[in-house]
Amino acid sequence: MPQTPSTRVPLVRSAALSGYADLARTLGLDPVRMVAAAGLPLACLHDPDLRIPVPQVGRLLTASAERTQRRDFGLLLAEKRSLANLGPLGLLAREQPTMRQAIATMAPSIAMHNEALSLQVESAGEVSILRIVLQQGEPAQMEQLAELALAATMRMLRRLSDGAFIPESVHFMHRAPADVATHRRLFGVTPRFSQDFDGVVVATRALDAVLPQADPLAAAQLARHLTVWTGGRGRDPVRATQELVTSLLPTGHATIARVASDLGTNRRTLHRQLAAHGTSFTQILDASRRALVETYLADGSRSLTDIAGLLGYASLSAFSRWRHRQPNAEAVSERRSKRGVTSLKNGTL
Repeated sequence: MPQTPSTRVPLVRSAALSGYADLARTLGLDPVRMVAAAGLPLACLHDPDLRIPVPQVGRLLTASAERTQRRDFGLLLAEKRSLANLGPLGLLAREQPTMRQAIATMAPSIAMHNEALSLQVESAGEVSILRIVLQQGEPAQMEQLAELALAATMRMLRRLSDGAFIPESVHFMHRAPADVATHRRLFGVTPRFSQDFDGVVVATRALDAVLPQADPLAAAQLARHLTVWTGGRGRDPVRATQELVTSLLPTGHATIARVASDLGTNRRTLHRQLAAHGTSFTQILDASRRALVETYLADGSRSLTDIAGLLGYASLSAFSRWRHRQPNAEAVSERRSKRGVTSLKNGTL
């Protein structure tokens, strides 16, 4: 019988456990046994795209904290997090002009990654509250889930601001642990415990500060394609890879490792997904570059140096070597020559 909305167990992407295996081993745990005992599939240790039950994740983190006698286990796991864990949503947030808009971008779609979590911002004059709201679960599990969620969120926001985003105060609903050294290190302040919410208080001006790496053009392009990446089971990995490769080429970081990371997966999984569709990352990369070359040549306003840079090449010679390996290179070179545009150093494209 299908579960009703009120009884349905919330799910989270297994990317929430990124770094768990390494952390567990470091602290003397067997990650395979711990995951199995929590009732989770072993594949969640290496496949970030599984949808796994939040209560079992809470059970795993709580048991890990108890076995290692480290109440800061969730915080230590949060240190393994980056924007890449949000996949393309993190990439889109990175291009927003202000922290407030970055949070607004992430908040409505956060359930795509964790159905039990929501992110809320409440502003009142000079101060604002960034609140983490978790669906009520077993009380014993809430401490680790809340600390992981808030620490991971703050870590991502600090990355967005190049370390400038520092809270005025940090609040947790659970009781204080005996040792808060890890809390102070991660948050920059000593948290307040036994509070009425989980979250942070920040200066409102910090939310409206301009993000240093914002790119409105890239943000608009990524926003148009976000539905491709958030389509759940029906998403097309080939198209998602194509879109992201096109966005990353000018940065010089259109590698399979970076694309897989931004899609919230790993190289092996992405390779397998693309192979199942009869293609590979290299084929998509080359096809994307060829399509862009045709577009730039048709435009006629860019120099070869500019085109090389837009395709992610650090030099004209590297661009030339790639181009000579592509189909129809001579035909493209001939069209380029007819337009009278400066060629590469060896006289061909």
